[in-house]
Amino acid sequence: MQVWLFTFAGSGSSKYTNELLELSAGFIYEFPEELQKAIMNNWLCNFSGNQGSWMPMDLMQEHHIRDLKDKSQHRDQDFEGEFFKKILSRNTRSFAQVRSTMNQALHLKDLSGRHGEAKHLSTRRKLLSTLEAQRIHVLVPGRDYGWKAQDDLMAGKQAMATKVSNFVKRPSSSHNSVTQLETSQNDETLEESNNGQNENEGLPIIAGAPPVVIDGQLVFDYEEEDAAFDQVYEEVHIN
Repeated sequence: MQVWLFTFAGSGSSKYTNELLELSAGFIYEFPEELQKAIMNNWLCNFSGNQGSWMPMDLMQEHHIRDLKDKSQHRDQDFEGEFFKKILSRNTRSFAQVRSTMNQALHLKDLSGRHGEAKHLSTRRKLLSTLEAQRIHVLVPGRDYGWKAQDDLMAGKQAMATKVSNFVKRPSSSHNSVTQLETSQNDETLEESNNGQNENEGLPIIAGAPPVVIDGQLVFDYEEEDAAFDQVYEEVHIN
């Protein structure tokens, strides 16, 4: 993860850089040990159960997407269809292993999935003659091809201090924005409250009656002439 972090930072991929910075900060400062194990255990998968036969989860997903695309092209089906969503997408791995499973059940040898090698002898001869004429595979001092491959890892190492500084400032600025918004809203609420008080100045203040318990229920704003209250009051005093 550390190598990819510096490589993305050097290549200018700001989105991936920020995501890896956030993930790294979580591993260093926030995530407990159990959560770290859970995250790392979901980066790899092992379908065979054999030791060392691990596959990256993102690569597995790309394989499944490729298989689904092949099936949609052969059957002229839509990815949003019920058959794709409820049957194929949930059993992609099983369908991909059907051929191998059938061959093993019938004791047949699995055929290679590779295509036969095409023979392009004339094309190869032209290519070899061109490479030999231009001395592509010969070290020629001072030869310049007009471009130079950038070392993204070293470039990311040089730019990492700035990347981290910007990453740290990003949540701070958003927090300040939220604080300013809350302060503005509180000021508006206080102003509306003051305006309401000014509008109500000079009006008589009517005090509400205290709440009472009637038949086991707390009643607010009851009227003194309420029949239910009078009945309960009389029963209590008579008993």
